[in-house]
Amino acid sequence: MAQWIAAEYTSEGRVVDDIITFNSPGISRRHANLFDPAKAGDVTHYIVSGDVVTMAGDAFIEGSYFVASYPTRNPFTYVLDKHTEPIFDPGGSGTEPMAGVRLTRYGSVDWLNDPLFTYLDWEYYGWLTLAEPVAVGLHLGLVTPALLFRASTEFVRQHLGEALDVIDEHLDVNIAPGSVAVDVRAPDITVGIAGIFQLKSRSVSFRAVAGTTPSFRMQGRFDVVGLGGVTGSADFAGDNFIEVDQNGLHIRGDLSLSDAAIVPGFFEVRSATLRVDTDAGLLRGNAALVMPGGTELSQASVELRFRDWKQAAGRGKMARQAERIGHPGRRQF
Repeated sequence: MAQWIAAEYTSEGRVVDDIITFNSPGISRRHANLFDPAKAGDVTHYIVSGDVVTMAGDAFIEGSYFVASYPTRNPFTYVLDKHTEPIFDPGGSGTEPMAGVRLTRYGSVDWLNDPLFTYLDWEYYGWLTLAEPVAVGLHLGLVTPALLFRASTEFVRQHLGEALDVIDEHLDVNIAPGSVAVDVRAPDITVGIAGIFQLKSRSVSFRAVAGTTPSFRMQGRFDVVGLGGVTGSADFAGDNFIEVDQNGLHIRGDLSLSDAAIVPGFFEVRSATLRVDTDAGLLRGNAALVMPGGTELSQASVELRFRDWKQAAGRGKMARQAERIGHPGRRQF
């Protein structure tokens, strides 16, 4: 609203004082071009990296802008937090950023107004990636890719009402009174991808817990069927899960792949399974392979255990100790 008023006022020769916006969307490019900076004080825009609202609109009135960056506290409430959490300490002078918030200043809004403007933020891309399967299940498969750029986000904004109606119709959201937990159950979906793969999701659910020990957990099963009978699955249902909390990433699940001819007649995966349990520090795999030269390797197995999964992953090491490796088959190595 401040930008609309400032643009109109200054275009009529009237004077306005300093203008400050916080996580504001842009306005139409035509109105932004009406703004006369000579008739206004300093113009400063504050935006939070990852805020979807700021990605909407065509342009911001001329001035400078600050990008505030801070790590996500709860992945499930990512969108809401990035738009509503304060970036300045209300208990101080009002100009000191909150602990953990980093401010970067830009002297011109040229890049902010570019139709291809996007956040250079891995967390934003990560959130879009996690949100895509849910969007596909709600028949909104183009929504999350559209949020990559300003121009495409503005297009999505214009159809937001329709999108919200679809979400409300399909998602089963449960928020217990007085609870800090939110449970969301997504519908089962089957969707074709480029005419090559068919993706099925079953019993997919999300649970977010706020408070002093926030966490985000996803459960469900995903199956893929491809050309040539290739099949794969990722089972995170039942006792399995993917969870993020203050201690990092926790994965417990089973992956499988079968009838995958990587190079037909030369290297093929007849069947393969992988058990992952980061809390137990375990990777266990079994496979039946066709190796170069036609050698068949049946029931190849490997089990890797970790003394400290986080430390091993942080150092980029796959294992501390291989406890058992065997590969009986028709021909032995």
